[in-house]
Amino acid sequence: YPKKPNPGTAYTVDSGDYLDMEHPEGASDGLGRVEVFDPGAVTGQDYKVTFEEDTVTDSPTKGSLLWNVTNVTSGAQILTGYEQGALFTDPGFPAADGLEFKVTGPPNDFKKFLVTAHGGGVQDPPLQGSQDWSGWPTDYTGRVNQANGKGWFLHGGGSSSGSYATFLSRVIRGSGWKYLIPDDFEYRFTYDDDNYAYDVYGGGATYSLLRVPFEFWNITKGFRLIPWIYDTNGSMSWDLNATDSPGSGGTNDPMTDWVYFRMPIDQTAGEQGYQDWLQASIDAGVAMGGSSVPDENGNYVADGGATIDYWKSGSYGSEVIGRTVYFVWNLDDVSDGTVDVDDPAFLLPEKGTVTLITTNKTNQLDDVFTITAPKVDATNVADDVKKVNIFPNPYMGYHDLEGTDSVLPLPKYVTFNHLPTSGEVTFRVFNMAGTMVANFNKTTTTQYQQWDMRNSDNFPLASGVYIIHIDMGSLGSKVLKFAMVTEDEFAKRF
Repeated sequence: YPKKPNPGTAYTVDSGDYLDMEHPEGASDGLGRVEVFDPGAVTGQDYKVTFEEDTVTDSPTKGSLLWNVTNVTSGAQILTGYEQGALFTDPGFPAADGLEFKVTGPPNDFKKFLVTAHGGGVQDPPLQGSQDWSGWPTDYTGRVNQANGKGWFLHGGGSSSGSYATFLSRVIRGSGWKYLIPDDFEYRFTYDDDNYAYDVYGGGATYSLLRVPFEFWNITKGFRLIPWIYDTNGSMSWDLNATDSPGSGGTNDPMTDWVYFRMPIDQTAGEQGYQDWLQASIDAGVAMGGSSVPDENGNYVADGGATIDYWKSGSYGSEVIGRTVYFVWNLDDVSDGTVDVDDPAFLLPEKGTVTLITTNKTNQLDDVFTITAPKVDATNVADDVKKVNIFPNPYMGYHDLEGTDSVLPLPKYVTFNHLPTSGEVTFRVFNMAGTMVANFNKTTTTQYQQWDMRNSDNFPLASGVYIIHIDMGSLGSKVLKFAMVTEDEFAKRF
């Protein structure tokens, strides 16, 4: 039976109602909500959700972001250390003060890969920057993102398939999402003279500084990152290989060398951190006998590390993302070991091309959600006790709440509700001839009182119609008509 408010109170919400939280601090895509499960327990007070990292050794959630709920009005933390859900319909959210608190957020993931500019200028709306099949979070825009009609799509080096899941398994490495989320990034094909990458990966690494056409920026924080490269075809340049990408089923999607991006030491806005790394790398190579000026191809060429290495310890930070490559969709069949095109301009992205990489904005330490809970209103008790009732009425020998105990007799009862929660309450039961057949007092501190339909000698009353007079002192009285049909009752022993 549905719970009714105690006399003197009125519910302002019902069970199952929900209220969405405010998000006054932080920039995540997370959401907060409370759902009412006990409308009589809500407080009308203010609450906030905050986040903290689990640093407990051997904790199953160590390293995860957990959320807590604080009653701002009282200052007490009422819920501690819960994992966020993906949907509000997920099971297992915690409850307190008559409310189920729910916090959701997106998973660690990329959101979009978009080309916002190419050789023809800014593209609004943007064009797809990756394939739009095999689970990639990319909308189809024609599979062309260059003014010359080609499509350069991001993927992961060494991928065994074209699926998005495989891409993630290749590019997300030791540092995980730590330096990616919640920021956004841009590949910028500027072709500037100071664009360099350190040739360090693979068996043929030369440990040189190779001129590359791109820059890579954290556009949320505004600083430039440091590229390391795996020159997979040993050409001493970042270029297309006659190696087919698994991005599509054909053999006509040649892909580039692999690029890994690292944090600069100086992460202030601008490219000072990148320039510091570049100069330190050049100086280190020169100190080992390398040239202080680039060769005719713009490279600072080492000798595979035998005596010269353009590398300076401590001049760079952790890896942000690794093994990124581009492939050109349907450019040329490379099964013959060559990339054959009519126009050499097809072999590199156009100057001015910008690929925007956006990430999910997961909940972070600086995110805060707030809510003011609904409250229980005050009403006039004398008016409320006029609602006093009895259920079930009529009583037909049994109801579901009485149970199915095999030991007879079953605990038969009816329930009065909306009674005052304090003060003396007296019940007098009369048959239709006006004879009082039972009387008893309220024994609970709630609005409810059960009655076993027996008299003061503990004998069950006979089937029939009864008048029940309820005396509530200064709050008044109430008269109810009650009908009951009893089952046959058997003695437990003879």
